[in-house]
Amino acid sequence: MSTPAQFTGEAEFLFEGSAYRLTIDNMALLEAEKVLGQSMMDWAPQLLAAFESGANPLMSHLSALVCGGLRVNHPEFTQKMVMNIAMGFHGPEARESLTEAVFDALDGLDIADLQDGEMGNAPAPAPNRQQRRAKKAGTGTKSTGSGAKRANKPKPSGGKPRGARS
Repeated sequence: MSTPAQFTGEAEFLFEGSAYRLTIDNMALLEAEKVLGQSMMDWAPQLLAAFESGANPLMSHLSALVCGGLRVNHPEFTQKMVMNIAMGFHGPEARESLTEAVFDALDGLDIADLQDGEMGNAPAPAPNRQQRRAKKAGTGTKSTGSGAKRANKPKPSGGKPRGARS
């Protein structure tokens, strides 16, 4: 039995005199989904394509991932806080520290684990309801009947059975 690949990228950065840990892992992806309100399967491939091609990623995707990575260890972070740091509203030192942490954390990842919407060896979800249904074990052909037939009418509790002669 194969198990999904685990990936983790971590780095620390300084912000307002305190050290914060950025952890990019499965839990960070869950947090990023909450931030964006979208499935990771929808936005991660776009983010990866930007990284691989050297293009600039969408700020919403990158800030959601960074926010999710910070929330793993510091639940008080919001996407707005991440954007304010990234845009330099808290000074160039905070921005540079966060930027370096993001590159360090991403450098520690095997980004290929997210390729094409796949998490490690886990299969991608089936596209529709019919294909998602689990195949039932057994042999032969499926019954066309709608269910079991009732065996007998229930007997009343206590006393004589119905229709019994006295």
